[in-house]
Amino acid sequence: MEWKKALDLDPDYSAAHSNMLLCMNYESRFDQAEVYAAHRQWAEQHLLGVNRYSEYCNPPEPDRRIRVAYVSPDFREHSVAYFIKPVIRNHVAAACGVQQIV
Repeated sequence: MEWKKALDLDPDYSAAHSNMLLCMNYESRFDQAEVYAAHRQWAEQHLLGVNRYSEYCNPPEPDRRIRVAYVSPDFREHSVAYFIKPVIRNHVAAACGVQQIV
């Protein structure tokens, strides 16, 4: 657990803190509540000074179709290609214009 050593040296080291969160997702000793709490704590610690984006240059048009594009080099020969197929296949085509760029 190198991230633990790094966080002991510098508790504000966001990359080590992020790696800790990734590891927690794969460690069976952490339950869902612990993983969720750790993610919340990361956000409180590292996103405190980040401004939320609140102004959008496009006018709100509730009936406008949303265009969604899935872009990734992993769609070719990576395992993520198998997991994204059902997402793209089941996307609500009437509400969204879906594009897949490989």
